[in-house]
Amino acid sequence: MKHQTEFNLQTHFRKRIADNFNIQFYEVMIVGSSKFGFSPYKFTDFSLESDIDVVIFNEKLFEHYFDLVSEYQYLIKSQRIMLNGQQYKQYLKFIKYFIRGWMRPDLLPQNTTDFKEIKQEWDDFFKSISHSKSEVGNYIVKAGLFKNQKYAEKYYRSSIEEITKKLKSI
Repeated sequence: MKHQTEFNLQTHFRKRIADNFNIQFYEVMIVGSSKFGFSPYKFTDFSLESDIDVVIFNEKLFEHYFDLVSEYQYLIKSQRIMLNGQQYKQYLKFIKYFIRGWMRPDLLPQNTTDFKEIKQEWDDFFKSISHSKSEVGNYIVKAGLFKNQKYAEKYYRSSIEEITKKLKSI
């Protein structure tokens, strides 16, 4: 019975996220230590200090952000937007993930209104389902958007390979 209740709570939680982004329920997944009970990256158990990691897969949503990032790149190229050293470094970090099919709103450059609004809306929504407002516990909820499941699988496969190498060297 306990597992059925947990399943129902997770289902409702994922549906809330899907509804917010106007996507399908199956395009939202809970991943990481909250799913497995431990973090293979940090070698720690899931605890009260942990967060709930969510992955969203949706090509249409990703394309929306891709169009904005593409336009931003053209503004940089034409020098209508100038980046200082720190902004450029942050942008490269964002692009490093983005070209692998992963949009990380926490890394979006914050020197345009569009990007500020995207980050704020993203943060506001996930704060609204964090802590005591969440069906899955009193945790911070964080999320990223992959273009599709194939890109997420590539990312996680690469991560597993890195962890395996680390473990073999111990």
